[in-house]
Amino acid sequence: MNGDSKPSVSRIIEQCLNLTITLAPSVIKFPTTVQGFNTVKQSFYNSARFPNVFGVVDGSQIPIKAPRENEPIFVCRKQFHSINVQLICGPDYKFFDIESKWPGSIYDSFIYKHCAARRRINSSEFGEGWFIGKQRQELVYL
Repeated sequence: MNGDSKPSVSRIIEQCLNLTITLAPSVIKFPTTVQGFNTVKQSFYNSARFPNVFGVVDGSQIPIKAPRENEPIFVCRKQFHSINVQLICGPDYKFFDIESKWPGSIYDSFIYKHCAARRRINSSEFGEGWFIGKQRQELVYL
């Protein structure tokens, strides 16, 4: 890290995360109206010719130190300790939703099946549409 000490890097990361947590409610959010979702769907269509898309979803394993409690459930399939994080983004690369409460052993499909964003979309609260995600190197509609 260009000669930066570990404590300095750790403090910088902590400050960035604290700022992200503070700003999250005003920055990370879904549109709240049918018109807002229609704008999102139109943007996806204009940029990539994907019709009726509300967002793009993907997951990632974020490495962590081994926790003292329930340690085995935080070991992911790649054999390191992690938190499994799901992100949903809009057509302009802004975050719509972040799920970051699941241990590394939990599969992406489980997180998606239990996320609030999926329930809202499946209830047709904002009209007809879907998320696009990648499973095993294939593009799928969720």
